[in-house]
Amino acid sequence: MALQKLKEEILQQAQQQAKDKEDQAKAVVLAEDKKAKTAIAELKQKGSEALKQEQEELMRKELSAARFENMRQLQHQKKVFIDDSFDRAKRQLVGLPDDRRAEIVKRLLEMARSELDVAKVFVNGKDTKFADGAEAREMTGGLIAENDDGTVAVDYSYETLLEGIRETGIEDIAGLLFGR
Repeated sequence: MALQKLKEEILQQAQQQAKDKEDQAKAVVLAEDKKAKTAIAELKQKGSEALKQEQEELMRKELSAARFENMRQLQHQKKVFIDDSFDRAKRQLVGLPDDRRAEIVKRLLEMARSELDVAKVFVNGKDTKFADGAEAREMTGGLIAENDDGTVAVDYSYETLLEGIRETGIEDIAGLLFGR
């Protein structure tokens, strides 16, 4: 009987060891499962946050691009408006009555004489009658004056005057037209 009892004790010990090992394995599996679930939850959270950040960044970029495009279009419209304003001014100068054109040619000639010894004067074909000895030249209006040998000239043609105004006064013009 002692052998039977020893056999039973060994069997019980083996069963207990097997059960302990099984319990340990289950505990490890549960711990690993819990770790995996935690890691998955963290990845989901990080992924969700990363996705949200990417969406916000994309929205910022799209908004910035839309603002830039709006500003570009606005600047283009302002340029078109300024160009149209200069074209209208040029048309108004061309359409001035003779007495006003004569007055302008006279003033411009006085300005030219204060800068150089005027020998030749060039004006629009319609304005030759307003300056003695003036020659007709292709221009909208105003005048060009030269010295005797043509080495020095002043250009007071409407085109040059308007372009000078455009170059030096564009900020002031934009301020007047569009406010600041």
